[in-house]
Amino acid sequence: MIPKILHQIWLTGELPEKFWQWRLSWMYYNPDWTFKLWTLYEFLDCYGKNLPGKLHDLLQGDKLCYVLKTDILRWLCLYYEGGVYADTDVECLFPFEALLNYKSFAGTSYPPNGIGNATIGAVAQHPLMMDIAERTADRILSDIDVANATVVEFGVNLAGKLLEKADKIFPVYAFYPTWCDNFTAPDRTNAKTKHHRSYSIHHWTGVDKGGWVDNTILKKKCEDIGIKGDQVETLDLAKEVMDYLIKEKKLSFPQLQR
Repeated sequence: MIPKILHQIWLTGELPEKFWQWRLSWMYYNPDWTFKLWTLYEFLDCYGKNLPGKLHDLLQGDKLCYVLKTDILRWLCLYYEGGVYADTDVECLFPFEALLNYKSFAGTSYPPNGIGNATIGAVAQHPLMMDIAERTADRILSDIDVANATVVEFGVNLAGKLLEKADKIFPVYAFYPTWCDNFTAPDRTNAKTKHHRSYSIHHWTGVDKGGWVDNTILKKKCEDIGIKGDQVETLDLAKEVMDYLIKEKKLSFPQLQR
């Protein structure tokens, strides 16, 4: 059974304000879970000694862009601890309890990716998670210019093909409802309410101005300035803020039916 852990990654630790409502939605619908927000150095402190050399070198080095480091880290978080991984711009719409019975799961996204990597789950030590991490590293290292390895080719598209081996593949509406009616561009209009069978929704902030598409090369090492994702004080404070915002009607979550 997949453990009740949500893994999210922000390499420098200080999650921008615009992502917090989406992070809080996971706490709202899955209140008895553990919520982790990993920085790069926190992960390396915990598991760096266990990593294959090529993975450690790519993550520790300066040349690889931060988005590809995040792409690799998501598989490793799930491999070593198990749980559910979600991008920071993914909003939870319904409890994930029923999904934890699978050994691994992912969801159909948009062509040509096939399977999306923004919301995935797996039990600890699932071989597919390490396989994707290592194959991603191999594909990146096969390129002469590692610093300019493209996110789409070496990250998203490669993972989309490999994830076809996941134990459960959900239909597109489960995690990517913005693509249900239009496979050429995401339709964000009323996507949360139009597709009532969705468990989560990816808001695709990477294509927004200032997103990772605009900034794919990290110019210096990430500094570990964050708070550990599993500190109780941080989670309690987040829940207090969430409860206050709901009470003041400044934050709301739809009650969707299945």
